[in-house]
Amino acid sequence: MTNSTEIATIGGDVAAFKAAIPSAELQKQLAKEMEGLRMPPPPRIKVPSGGALVFEVPTDDPDQPESVRELKAVILAHHAVNRYYERGIDENGGESGPPDCVSFNGREGFNRHTGEIINCETCSLNKFGSGRGGVGKACSNRHRLYLLLENEPLPYILEVPPTSLVGMTNYLVNLIYRRKAASSGAVTRLTLKKAENKGGVKYSEVQFAFAGRLDPETARATAAMGAEIERRLAEYAGTEAMQGDPDFVPADDEVSEVF
Repeated sequence: MTNSTEIATIGGDVAAFKAAIPSAELQKQLAKEMEGLRMPPPPRIKVPSGGALVFEVPTDDPDQPESVRELKAVILAHHAVNRYYERGIDENGGESGPPDCVSFNGREGFNRHTGEIINCETCSLNKFGSGRGGVGKACSNRHRLYLLLENEPLPYILEVPPTSLVGMTNYLVNLIYRRKAASSGAVTRLTLKKAENKGGVKYSEVQFAFAGRLDPETARATAAMGAEIERRLAEYAGTEAMQGDPDFVPADDEVSEVF
């Protein structure tokens, strides 16, 4: 049964996502302009610390990000990102620069010191209780989303922190089973909620909500964009992981050919 939210989205918000999908002519023009150049990496939307309730969305001025309380987006593609740093954030050089071990699929990690491929499922550093003081995991489990925003032709990246993974997982399961929609065929509303852990540390938790369904034509286009991102990820992730790049994105000029 179609509810009023879905009807409203088809009549309203979907137009903004239709406008975000560049035409074939625009893609040709972009390819011509960027010949011999590398496309810049997708801009990153930041989840704040300390329980703040606004996302930081990059603008044309890197020193002046826009503070946004709500995002409406289509999730084009997503994948796990695991990172392990030997030094903690409070140690000199801790959690800055490349991680000591990194995985871009949540299954195999790459130890940049030894070159060893690590099984994330059986790794002791990916078990609860392995974190400092026996709390949490030593390895940080995150999830990277490639988001198509309203009226924006290129995707943005948002990394979902470990504390928001349960909510994200529940949302995606309900999207499939209750809405019969893939994430690339739905409009998702993202907001932030202030939360606090057992140690009294406040943090921002990403909230996910269904905001409507794309029409079939737009859904086919966004699914194709997502499939191309996933193809490029599979092709390039191994090479970039060898470099231990914490901000890995697929070869930017390759991914941007889709958009």
